[in-house]
Parts: sequence; C-alpha cells; structure tokens
Amino acid sequence: MDKKSLQVEGELFEAVQKSEIFDDSKTFPDATLTTNKEAALEDFRNKDIKTAVNRNFEIPESPSISIDDRSSMRSYIESSWDSLLKSSSDKSTLIPLENKYVTPGGRFREQYYWDSYFAMLGLKASGRTKIVRGMVENFASLIERFGFIPNGNRIYYLDRSQPPFFAYMINLLPENERTKYRENLEEEYRFWMERRTVKTEKGDKLNRYWSEKTVPRPESYTEDFETGGSENFRGIRAACESGWDFSSRWANNGLESIRIVDIAPVDLNCFLYENERMLSELFSDPEKSEKYREKTSRRKKLINKYFWNERKGFYFDYDLENQEQTDTWSLAGAVPLYVEAASQEQAEQVVENLEEKFLEKGGFVTSLTRSGHQWDYPNGWAPLQWILYRGLRNYGFDQLAEMAAERWIEMNREIFHETGKMFEKYNVVDPMYEVEDGEYSVQEGFGWTNGVTLMMLKKLGETSGSVSSEGNYLE
Repeated sequence: MDKKSLQVEGELFEAVQKSEIFDDSKTFPDATLTTNKEAALEDFRNKDIKTAVNRNFEIPESPSISIDDRSSMRSYIESSWDSLLKSSSDKSTLIPLENKYVTPGGRFREQYYWDSYFAMLGLKASGRTKIVRGMVENFASLIERFGFIPNGNRIYYLDRSQPPFFAYMINLLPENERTKYRENLEEEYRFWMERRTVKTEKGDKLNRYWSEKTVPRPESYTEDFETGGSENFRGIRAACESGWDFSSRWANNGLESIRIVDIAPVDLNCFLYENERMLSELFSDPEKSEKYREKTSRRKKLINKYFWNERKGFYFDYDLENQEQTDTWSLAGAVPLYVEAASQEQAEQVVENLEEKFLEKGGFVTSLTRSGHQWDYPNGWAPLQWILYRGLRNYGFDQLAEMAAERWIEMNREIFHETGKMFEKYNVVDPMYEVEDGEYSVQEGFGWTNGVTLMMLKKLGETSGSVSSEGNYLE
C-alpha cells in the first residue's frame, strides 16, 4: 500500500484540486491510478490537467444506488444491502480489507467506522450475520495494522479515527465469540488513552478528538483551502473524527475558528466508559478485570463531575480552555443514558429536557442551534435516534422511546413513498423540507439509516408482541 499516492498529495494532486475539474473534492482522491506515477506526472507536465487525469486514472462513477424493488421501504432496505456491499483492493487509495463491507452510500464509497455499527444493526436484523462477522474482522485487522481504526479505509484517513464503537460491534456477536477480540479492543483503547487525552485544570484526564495533521483534507481540499490556517485544518480534521462534521458544538459560525481541540466531548468520554466496562468483562484474568472496573468507576465520576449541569438538568461538553461547560444544547448530552452513566434522578431530568426541547415531528433534533451546520437544528440523524432509543429504554422510559422511534419511522416511510429513496439525514422539524446540507448535498443509500430503521422496527415489533406490526410502519 502506497501512502504517498498521487491522488492525495503532490503537484498533480494540488493542480487537480485547485482547478476544480470535479464538482466534488473527494472524486480525485478516490480515483484509481491505471498506469504508473512516472507516466502520470510526465503527462501532467507536458499536457493539460484533464488529459493527464483521463489518460492515467479511472474516475469513480457518479454516486448512485442500484435497487430493482422500490415497492416498499422494506424491500428497498433489504435490496440495498447488496447494492451497498463492496470489496477493496490495493490499486487505489483504499486500504485493502479481507472481507466485504457495507458502505454508507453516495459519495462514501468505503467502509466507515462508526457508520458501520449502525448499518450492522440492520444487517443483524436482516439475518445477514456473515457480513457482520466479516466487518468485525475487518475492523480488528485495521487495529492490528495501525493500532487504531481509521475514519474509513482510505490512506487519507490515517490521521484520524471516529467515535470508538468497536466495543459495540463485538457485542453484536454471540457471547462465546467476543473474547476473540479483547486484545484488539484493548489496543484500540490504548490509542484513545495515549493519543487523545488532555488534562483538565484540576489534573483529571479526559479524552478529546484530535489530529496530528495541520494541512487541508485531501477529500475536501478546496473547502479547507479556502478556510485557511494550520490549526483550523487540525480542528476540521478533529471534527471529522468526532463524526459531528460539522456542528455548533465546535464552531458557532464558520470553520475559520473551529474549537474542537479545546473541548472535551461528553459523548466521546461516555463511549470510552463503555469500552472500559466491556474490557472489564472480557478479560478473565482477575487483576486485569479489576483494573478496568476501577477505570470504569473513575470515568463515571468524571462524566458527572465535568459534564453534568445540575441547574439545567442536562449534560454538556466541557470547554478546557475556559474551564467551564459549553452552552450548546445537543443530543450528545443524552449519551450518558446510552451507556448508563447517569443516575435515575439525572436521567429523569435529561428526559424532561429531551421531550420538551428536542422531540419533533420526525424524531429528535440534533441540537437547538440553527447554525447552518448539518449536525444541528433542524436535522436528525439515524445514529442519534438509536442512541436515544436505547438510552431511554435503559432507564424505563419505554413509552417515549417508542413514540420517538415511531415518529422517525413514519417520517422515513412518508419520504420514501414520495422519493423512492432513503437518505443520510433528515429535517425532523419539517419533514419533506430541505435539510441543512453542510459541505456536501444529502446522500442516498443509506447504510446507517437503513440499519437503524430496520432494528427499530424489529424492537417495536417485539415490544408490541407482534412481529407483524412491523408491516404497519413499512408499507
């Protein structure tokens, strides 16, 4: 695997991106070199850019999804798995993986980290356990090769990860198969504890998102180049690692002053709490198991020390520079319920705020801030709907969990019947109206929307006592 690909750095790459011959900055980094470096560079120096590109590279096809049966939402979702299922080779910027994997869809042509978990929920609900196992193996192999799981299996993602969901993926497997991956999980945990930690003013260690690189992202070169500033580039990359790219959590206005590296995110620290808890269960060695139990206990105290706001009855990110909580209300503040790090009394206050402030016609809205960023009001995202669903049920708020899930499903159903498609994100405040796009337009597919919708339908069928009730939502 060549980490110095012509598609991601060097004079040809910069010339292609600055010329904007492709509408999407991600197109050329995803291209495949069909000749060799020397021939491509010679053509570039002696001919125009378009000729050099066309003679030496295979350009990825325009994003599309091929599904024969769109007669119902169920048939679309079930058919989409085969359309989204891909394999990789070493002939492009893809990092080769042994097993096939489900891609998100649209411009996202690779295996993404936290996206995959939510797609895997649907694969499991569909009975496609072989694919789930293969994807877990893929992620384990990435940990073995790089010491962590990259944002996606592209060489240009090797500076950053995504929210640590490998522990949750392992939990999708039968109990007797989980211990096989405990060393992989422990190695990934070391990455987060050695390369993604920061001390507070009180000397406590919390986790944050970060990147070692301070240059524009290859896949968004034009957009980043216009923003400028090496620390801004680091912040943009770190925001991509968070999965919330982009949000008022990190940037109230534009990305020129993004502040994510100065923030300890409540959700990240909660996900690592779950990693520590699972490691304590996977290791049979009493000493090692106790070590992780102690880490779990310490983490729970820190979550409630730095992120809980008693007056507001909600959890907030922590501003490391100003030594205070941020004032951004977002669904990240409900993640402590997902990992069961809140007390019952705290959960009740969080739920009161969720129902009063966040619950909309199509589900839970991502934040209360209308910033123009895609991870804000009025958008809703499948992974957050699932996190809220599970978190509410963890504390006995089943009725609210099911109501929100039904609203999400009904919105998906209505938009599917209008468009014949499932999408990456939705406007949950005014369904059928336009979403906040962010730096790219809304994408069809879509792996995590399909996965969460199918699993929610399965769970609603179970709680109603009738699997056939799923059909009421699907048709």
